[in-house]
Amino acid sequence: MRMTVVSALAYVYLPSPIDKCFCHNQVCRMSPSTIISKARASDSHAIASLFALSWTSPFVRLQFGHMDPHALAVAMTPRIAQQMTEPNVLFMVARELHTELVVSVTQWRVPAAASQTIFEESPGESEERQVFEDEAFYNSLPENSNRKIIMEFTIGLKSLKEGVLQGRSHFLLENVATHADYRRKGLASHLIEYVLRQADEQILPV
Repeated sequence: MRMTVVSALAYVYLPSPIDKCFCHNQVCRMSPSTIISKARASDSHAIASLFALSWTSPFVRLQFGHMDPHALAVAMTPRIAQQMTEPNVLFMVARELHTELVVSVTQWRVPAAASQTIFEESPGESEERQVFEDEAFYNSLPENSNRKIIMEFTIGLKSLKEGVLQGRSHFLLENVATHADYRRKGLASHLIEYVLRQADEQILPV
């Protein structure tokens, strides 16, 4: 059974779906031509391109305007490359077996590894660090984006999450995208399930 945060009020236990992919050495084959694995550093632009092509909702347009997907991907690539170096950020990708083209991606915030040193912060230190991180995130946003709305949404969502979880370790799915030519094939579902199994093993909420 899986514990999933579905609102600010409750946790719900859901049954895990049946795993249909075959895994070996952290690489899973979902079909004769598609595999899933952790993203490589060289995948950062491909991931940015998938996000840029997938972010077409009115809310995303309110944040980023009608930016050209290629220009948005170029602007996002350095940020994604930097996130890949962070120990609690995980990108999982599905790629074509023969061409290695990245066709689907999920981005997660995961619990700190047991070997990772955790430093206790005073309230003042925590606030100072948060101000620094928010400023760095603000400066990393594309120049033509609505930075004020993006920051208000990001900070508000972070506050809501902290209020619900109360500091508890958890897994957080931050982004998911699939190339239009590869949708409705279950690729994103397999990517999500791969990480949900880790949450199940650690009995942590998602």
